Amino acid sequence: MTEPNRQITLKSRPQSHPTLENFALSTAPTPVPGPAEFLVQNLFLSIEPVTRSYIHENKNHSSPVPLGGVIRSFSAGRVVTSRHPDFTEGMHVVGQFGWQEYALSDGQDVRTVDVSEFPLPLHLGVLGTSGLSAWYGLLHVGRPKAGEVVVVSTAAGSVGSAAGQIANQFGCRTVAIAGSEEKARLCKSAYGFSKAINYKNVPEGIGAAVKRACPHGVDIYFDNVGGATLDAILPQLRPGGRVVICGTIANELSPEKSLGPRVERSLLIARARMEGFVILDHLALFPAGLKDLCGWVRDGRLQYREDILAGLENAPAALLRMLSGQNSGKQLVQLNWPRPR
Repeated sequence: MTEPNRQITLKSRPQSHPTLENFALSTAPTPVPGPAEFLVQNLFLSIEPVTRSYIHENKNHSSPVPLGGVIRSFSAGRVVTSRHPDFTEGMHVVGQFGWQEYALSDGQDVRTVDVSEFPLPLHLGVLGTSGLSAWYGLLHVGRPKAGEVVVVSTAAGSVGSAAGQIANQFGCRTVAIAGSEEKARLCKSAYGFSKAINYKNVPEGIGAAVKRACPHGVDIYFDNVGGATLDAILPQLRPGGRVVICGTIANELSPEKSLGPRVERSLLIARARMEGFVILDHLALFPAGLKDLCGWVRDGRLQYREDILAGLENAPAALLRMLSGQNSGKQLVQLNWPRPR
């Protein structure tokens, strides 16, 4: 394949909030598969909050993207050339192929997907790491029981909306925290939350709003943000409460180190547990998770939204859009094929 491979690379590291100037549209030769390798043509890019961590030099669960390197993310595409016995041309695959048009792979941590029932974009959202994070975090860390109260932050997002709906499957009462009146309404009408709080419109503070929605306390807090919201909910944990740490975007977007309250006393008094997880540490459980998620999507018990921009060059704008909460549903970028001339 002789045409160049367009890529979005890291031009500079953000000082605080990422800007378009931190990214560059670059070209490189399209790689050629060697023995036991295959070439993927990306069709959809997943736009993920964790990208904000990848482009900084802060400590994270994986190394930062180097300057000049392709932005790391999950992508979905099809195999176009293969010298690998297990991946044939025409297969649809999902993996960490990054923000680029073509990617070379040896099959490590790549999964094939069947698009005959579920469209390809779903395998980056509700049937991808978003849905799997909700499934694992709630069921394996939160361990819900019928009748318990589950509070979810960024509840209109791809992970939060799935976490709330999964909690509903287990007979829990769910309370959403979202960033607009429209998203709060969506949490109730589409995702089945019992209550929904617009945290941007609570003059009394988020803690008082959660207490009003959960007068008897919180059993599980599925935390996608960290920061002041976590601080406000910790004192409201019921005995045996659990905090599921899925994301800390509020801390990462703050230009200064926040000094929240000490958590030890809240955890001690409530005999509570706070546990973080990274879904990529649990690949062996993906088949079980996907079996549940596919079944819930198939019978309509797991609803989802997608927000898709077109064009590789718009991936940085899609990231900024998602980080500022302008998206509605799973943020994706669809690559234009054939490539615009």
